[in-house]
Amino acid sequence: MHLPMIGQRLAAELRSADLVAAGLVTAYYPAPSKVVTDGAVAVVFAQTGEAPAWSEQIWHHEYLVRLMVPSRGSLAAEINALEPIVIPIWDHFRPNSMASRLQVADETGMVHHCYPVRYLASQQVDYAGVPYGVIDITFDIKAHRDAGAA
Repeated sequence: MHLPMIGQRLAAELRSADLVAAGLVTAYYPAPSKVVTDGAVAVVFAQTGEAPAWSEQIWHHEYLVRLMVPSRGSLAAEINALEPIVIPIWDHFRPNSMASRLQVADETGMVHHCYPVRYLASQQVDYAGVPYGVIDITFDIKAHRDAGAA
């Protein structure tokens, strides 16, 4: 599975009803030039990856899911708005779920695993010149493909 498909499927999973109910308004991949929202959003970025140069490539990726809420001048309030979303994301990507394999019904392609492994809270980050309260969640994703495969 190529990087863009992984990003698209990860963002689609983050738009699932259970995560929307937890307070996540939407998720973006690719990253938009600006975010217009009053609530919490997630922006997905490919972060690092590695694969051996053999004919069958076992890829290990890290993707960054940046949970963001617009700054209102109180980092504590912004982080408090995001923290209730963290555990539902862990639960959504539980082992052996379709989300943990980025499987989509009636579509080919999946990964060996996709799950959150760590988070970094209590940040304020500028995105497109606008300040946001942020919690970063790093996902570990393992996939394989043969050299030259789509």
